[in-house]
Amino acid sequence: MNKKGFTLVELLGVIVILSILALISIPIINSIVKDSQKQVKESNIDTILEAAYSYTLDEDIDIVLPENNDESISITLDTLKKSGYLKKEIKNADTKEPYADTCTVTITKKAYDKDEADINNENPNMKYYNNYLYTFGC
Repeated sequence: MNKKGFTLVELLGVIVILSILALISIPIINSIVKDSQKQVKESNIDTILEAAYSYTLDEDIDIVLPENNDESISITLDTLKKSGYLKKEIKNADTKEPYADTCTVTITKKAYDKDEADINNENPNMKYYNNYLYTFGC
């Protein structure tokens, strides 16, 4: 007798195995996608904070940084774009829309505190540069 094709039991076995593989791999893939989105968001905010830091360091820019602790100044994204420190639109990784030009980087005079910095490491919107805390908000 010439046997062609697969039996129903063999097909069901393959379907069960593929279903198990899918159940295992889908949560792993979702986790990888969420981690990459988080990294993109942190990278975008880091780019904005670096641009603000460069803006405050530029000799041609007459900016008065806070003198006393807990005093602060703010710089808008529009200012960073117009002065050439941000060359392109930075998109919010969550909404896929560009950050508004009214979003600000607040610069606060604050002596570096390791404990506070460790807490802020969990918040990508904050970064220390030379005893100034740069905070992005929108």
